Amino acid sequence: MAIMLALTMSACGVAAASRPDDTLLPLIPAESFGTPTSVATTIATAVDLPPDARVRLVADVLSATGYETLRAAWTESDVWERIAGRPITVLAPSERRFQALPQDIVRNMLADQEEVDRLIARHVLVGVYRYDQLAGLTSVTDLDGDVLAVRVGPDGVVYIDEAAVLMPLSASVSGADGQPVAVFGYSKVIFDLG
Repeated sequence: MAIMLALTMSACGVAAASRPDDTLLPLIPAESFGTPTSVATTIATAVDLPPDARVRLVADVLSATGYETLRAAWTESDVWERIAGRPITVLAPSERRFQALPQDIVRNMLADQEEVDRLIARHVLVGVYRYDQLAGLTSVTDLDGDVLAVRVGPDGVVYIDEAAVLMPLSASVSGADGQPVAVFGYSKVIFDLG
């Protein structure tokens, strides 16, 4: 039987949108981000990523916003062929969430290709969603086909699988109309140990 590791955060104040530290961010309609802008792509050029724009964009956004552990897993993952060409939403746990786990577990997980692929698949939703769209749903499906419950808490924050979904990491990945991918902060790291 797989042991499920999940760390959730408690609701804690409001922070600036550029901080990847799991503090809840104010609810901002996607429309207020204006025209999507591109995140600098020079960060990921040294990594051998597939040519799919969605894969590259997520790697760039994760790197530019300080989500290095998830970016490392993203660039090591073999789930690209399942993601390429598909609209996706990524739930991105911050460094603080990974640092709260025993580091030997994180190292072992990152060293195991199957664990890396499972980690990524659990944090990728099928379809591109804006924050307000997530708030209107009762469930979403991850890349492995698992259905995750969605609810809006009394604080107005969207929760997926009982973890807070934070605001988009960048306006270029907010899920606005026409964007191929959305990337939101997420207050939980979830993966199976074989």
